[in-house]
Amino acid sequence: MDSSVYNRLFEIDRQHWWFRGRLAIFEAVLNKLLKPEEVRTILDVGCGSGANFPVLAKFGEVYGVDSSEEAISFLKDKGFEKVFKGELPYLSFDKKFDLITLFDVLEHIEDDGAALRNISQILTDRGLIMLSVPAHKFLWSDYDELVHHKRRYGKKELVAKIQSQGYEIELATYFNTFLAIPAFAVKLIKKAPVINKILPDSELDLNIGPANELLSLIFSSERYLLKHLNFPMGLSLLFVARKRPQN
Repeated sequence: MDSSVYNRLFEIDRQHWWFRGRLAIFEAVLNKLLKPEEVRTILDVGCGSGANFPVLAKFGEVYGVDSSEEAISFLKDKGFEKVFKGELPYLSFDKKFDLITLFDVLEHIEDDGAALRNISQILTDRGLIMLSVPAHKFLWSDYDELVHHKRRYGKKELVAKIQSQGYEIELATYFNTFLAIPAFAVKLIKKAPVINKILPDSELDLNIGPANELLSLIFSSERYLLKHLNFPMGLSLLFVARKRPQN
């Protein structure tokens, strides 16, 4: 990808309702789980255009890693120096991190178990991992193929996988719940071959205009309830897990 593509991705990350709502939810969860006065180092894996950095910087010193050389060049041109090229499950650093985030990254990794083990190796003792993934295998569609997903996840499946790699679950919830029913309908309709041919391939290419603000408001409002409860359904899953002490 050239720099113009990453400029476009940067604008999408800042403006599109899905990214805005998702980031507002992540910030609320971090506010709930982390003590703001603590000094911590944070690694954003799959940092892309760096849209997560301003929020993560409220909680510590932020580093980024991405598999794309173009993404790293783009970020350095934007003034971010603590960004590095790397790819799961082969990340290696000369330091360890207190919090590692993988926001819609794990579903792109062929061996997700190895990726979780790799993350554990660069976490401090009792460090946290925070990750989001797409939910529900029955929602698999051409869009998942388009963006190179390897899988969608069930909650119990991912709980077991995370625990098997040496983590204690601190939060496991669905989200993108308020918009789930209409989204379920759209996704299932698009599975019909005739409909699928006439609808856009990428959900992020839809020109939704004024609805963008409304959808962002609806999606981001989930953060108020997630302070008090876990959602039993939704289009995505959000996990926070703590590395178990080494014996």
